[in-house]
Amino acid sequence: MAETREDEIRQLVDRVYRAESSRILATLIRLLGDFDLAEDAMQDAFAAALVRWSRDGAPENPRAWLVSAARFEAVDSLRRRARFDASLERIAETTRDTNKRRQSVNLLEYRRLLPLSLHSTPSISSLLQLAQQIRQPRQKCARSDATMRILADAGQ
Repeated sequence: MAETREDEIRQLVDRVYRAESSRILATLIRLLGDFDLAEDAMQDAFAAALVRWSRDGAPENPRAWLVSAARFEAVDSLRRRARFDASLERIAETTRDTNKRRQSVNLLEYRRLLPLSLHSTPSISSLLQLAQQIRQPRQKCARSDATMRILADAGQ
């Protein structure tokens, strides 16, 4: 007997779909303002009708039930999409913050290791000594003589 009831419900849903789906879709498009959303919601409502009507029986006005179920499904879908978009924004912001922190850590590490690598290369080491002497205020002419010697050594 259960199979007979399910067959009856399938036939009813099929008849309602053939007779009312264009009106249901038009109503949903008018209510929701989005063709794709209305179409998806209508399909979900017909799928829900197969399950609910088999369990609870068919409603008196199937078209009104389907429009209402589709509208609720569309609202739920929009809410899920809004939560998903908000989650994506939070994830993107967290990723941006993490990348900024990594870049600053990498920059600090680079600044810490750069002098070590510069001192290990002889020609760069001479230039580094020159740069350090240029940064310091000049006190004597002897320092400028030393600078000239470093420049001469670096040029060779």
